[in-house]
Amino acid sequence: MTRSEVVAVLGPRAAVEDGKVVADIVVAGYEAKVYCSFAGGRLSDVSLWLPSLASARSSYADIKGLLSSKYGRPARERTTDTVIDDLETLHVLRQIGDSLNQSARLASGVRSAQDSTAAAIHSEGTSMRVAMERDRLLKSPFEARAAWATGETVVTLALTQERGVGADVLVRYRSSILWKEAAAQRRVEQARRAADF
Repeated sequence: MTRSEVVAVLGPRAAVEDGKVVADIVVAGYEAKVYCSFAGGRLSDVSLWLPSLASARSSYADIKGLLSSKYGRPARERTTDTVIDDLETLHVLRQIGDSLNQSARLASGVRSAQDSTAAAIHSEGTSMRVAMERDRLLKSPFEARAAWATGETVVTLALTQERGVGADVLVRYRSSILWKEAAAQRRVEQARRAADF
């Protein structure tokens, strides 16, 4: 789509700011601001910004559900909750490994360097760092990212929440081909400006 076609679709709400088409819209019951970017005169990137949603986890789940119903399961997803789960799994696996190693040494009667005080301190230090990171994440605001790849288009969902305020959500539809063209155009323009300076 060209800039004029995007303006026509968005109607009187659309405005052109810094080469982008910007409009306030409602998407799936959420008030959003849409930013449309162009490369080579064609639409290359659509960003939907949903500011200050009340509940981070439920808003993320709702929007992820809408995108998943259209595009399937995300190719990648990472949330504060999955990081905490990964840390807990790593801690449990490390404990199981240590127990198996100790059992094998006891059964074989071979004393290992791992039985040393330094090794025990190192192991305990690692466990404490994992526990501190887990505690920090449990107290931090919820953050999440998911991505879907559908042909040429990459769809990303990012949610952040500052402490004590609502969540900000960004959904971005990006043409991977046109985005590369736009990046190349920006590099050429930056080089031209640097040469003029």
